[in-house]
Amino acid sequence: MGKNKNWWKLAFFCLTSSLLLLIVILLVTFYLLFPASTNYGYDSYQSSGETLFVITTTKEKLNYFLAEQITRDHGRNFQIILDEHVLLEAAVPLLGRTVPFQLYLQPEVQGGNLALRSEKFQIGEFRLPSETLFRLIKNTISFPEWILVDVNEEMIFLRLNDIEALETMYIRIIKFDLESDQIEFELVSKGNN
Repeated sequence: MGKNKNWWKLAFFCLTSSLLLLIVILLVTFYLLFPASTNYGYDSYQSSGETLFVITTTKEKLNYFLAEQITRDHGRNFQIILDEHVLLEAAVPLLGRTVPFQLYLQPEVQGGNLALRSEKFQIGEFRLPSETLFRLIKNTISFPEWILVDVNEEMIFLRLNDIEALETMYIRIIKFDLESDQIEFELVSKGNN
């Protein structure tokens, strides 16, 4: 009877060992036949300063993009509207009242960014020198970092290449013609600099 018990123990351990060996062989075979791959045919593009692609858009679509960026960065205490001119609308405190104003600007492309030169403005019923208006704009409106106000030149600069919508690219303007509704940008690789 003692030999009978040992025989079943031996058979049990042999069967268990065989099953474990079979599982190990299957796992090793599986990992050898199907190695884990982290590269799916995409090599990261490292070139700095190279145009990746060009975007052609319209005033309507760019108005939407600018509104989204302004709202995301600083709420919405002003708006920029593209029509026949670039229109900046906001309200500024003046003589104890909040007075709405409209500033019409003429766009020109400078180094891939947009420079907006003052053409005319309307601030309630008041008549102000444009330098005073620009100083008031600069001191009262909270612009995102990518919008600069130059009081002396009476210009507003939209530095689109400073918008942080994309981490590895920046925006550069190629063409900005509001009359024919032709607006072209290019997305340029920043690289790992």
